[in-house]
Amino acid sequence: MSKYYVSDHLYRATAPLCFGVSRKCVALLVAVGFLQLTNAEVPLALDVEEVHGSRDEIVAESPLMTRLGEAVQQLESFGLLIDDDAAYRNLIQSILESTDPLGSLLSDDMEESIRRRRDGWTYDAGIVPEFPTEGVRISGVRDEEHNEVKGAVLLRINEHAVENQGLFTLKRALQSSEPVPVRLVVRDGEGHVTTQLVERVAHQLSDLDEPELLPFQLGYLRVNVLREETGEAITATLDEWAESGSYGALLDLRGADGSSLEAVGAIAERFATAGTFLFAYRDLADQDLIVRTAAHDNLIAMPLMVLVDDRTGGAAEVLAAVLSDSVRGVMLFGQQTSGDLLIRDRVQLDDQLAAYIAIRRLVTGGGKVFDGMVGVRPDVVTALADISHPPTRSTRTAILDEQVEQEAMYNRIRGDATMRRAVDVLLGLKALDIRPN
Repeated sequence: MSKYYVSDHLYRATAPLCFGVSRKCVALLVAVGFLQLTNAEVPLALDVEEVHGSRDEIVAESPLMTRLGEAVQQLESFGLLIDDDAAYRNLIQSILESTDPLGSLLSDDMEESIRRRRDGWTYDAGIVPEFPTEGVRISGVRDEEHNEVKGAVLLRINEHAVENQGLFTLKRALQSSEPVPVRLVVRDGEGHVTTQLVERVAHQLSDLDEPELLPFQLGYLRVNVLREETGEAITATLDEWAESGSYGALLDLRGADGSSLEAVGAIAERFATAGTFLFAYRDLADQDLIVRTAAHDNLIAMPLMVLVDDRTGGAAEVLAAVLSDSVRGVMLFGQQTSGDLLIRDRVQLDDQLAAYIAIRRLVTGGGKVFDGMVGVRPDVVTALADISHPPTRSTRTAILDEQVEQEAMYNRIRGDATMRRAVDVLLGLKALDIRPN
């Protein structure tokens, strides 16, 4: 079989799009097939003719090209007139879907969107929600013009009621990838219900939100972006908690992104012994591009629960994969991640078209291979929302300290199924005094 051969499935997927397609389209089909099957390190502009001879020679060598040519000739014999450029673009899109289902043609807008996401940019309403004893209250605003909603009870965000929504979900609903305003329905202290239209403005998120110490000696750290210095900041916080007697921690990677593999390694190696293989990137010929192992025996001796969702991407998604499969003492909770684990890159196809496709694979310590087909599946899959009942209040005059902690914990995690499950597991491990070796 020729190394340029692409499956009959790809032929059936693309042949209907080839009405009147010129030879440049057929040649590019060969190029992308070659990219999928044999490429070791992909240049941004792949010149098939320069690397492997003339396009005519490649077409002649491929059984698929012969079949496509015969099909096009048959269609042309009926006098079908098809837009060549449109057919060319459709054919390339079909090829990309066959080789990388999550890949796509890359527009300037899409490329800018990916860059902004990696850098932590979002459009934010500047509203800070919090959970008091009951309801959801707006505890802070960014702009003075919205001071009238400060302290009000938040009822709806756009068309969605905030009841039974977790704090993380509410914060995310106030953000957007587009500069569109958000409509808030609020109730003031006198019981008046009003609707406020709040503009979202461009805002670059910090690496980390302010660390929280939760009841029962648990720490919570929300990650927004993994930059080069973020790994050191996270491990310093975990060290501080461990030294102060905290039992365990929650690392929230939901919606997080970033581009620093250095940060991934710095965090992961603190849960592994020296010499442990953490992860590697390999090209499509299975040759190592990057290999990272744990450098030191400096373990963080407390369990770590990691929260992920379908918006966890980039370096944050790589970190989730590595913590899940390469180290001990870590569990993942939430929903399957996005599948964009820094394995995709820009590949220039011709003067006009570029693709965003998987050109390498991520391999983790336990042997899992991430090739872009699926994301990271958590150890415990949870629902997006959590409809749970408040804790039963004691009828005693004197309330035990533990009951006070229980109510405080409930108010922090209510509505958040992922966080609640992670806290339940941590508290169960704590009750049994189980710690990572």
